[in-house]
Amino acid sequence: MIPGDGIGPEIMTATLRCLDALNCDFEYELKQAGLVALNESGELVPQETLDSIRQNRIVLKGPLTTPDLGGHGDTVSMADAVIDRIQA
Repeated sequence: MIPGDGIGPEIMTATLRCLDALNCDFEYELKQAGLVALNESGELVPQETLDSIRQNRIVLKGPLTTPDLGGHGDTVSMADAVIDRIQA
């Protein structure tokens, strides 16, 4: 589970409450991506997060800020970037 940044953590808290109320019996593994990960690890999508997605074959992700890294033309969504990296 990636809480996201900005309003992401608030949305994910509500989402997890809903899933728990449905007695889905999910176990959550907290990982980071986006600006939070960039500030903590220097990477938008740390290898640890990618490894978790590959292992679990699923991810629940809150909204993430897509930073303007300059010089890359059109902005690629964070979801697209993650998919590209785990399929590589």
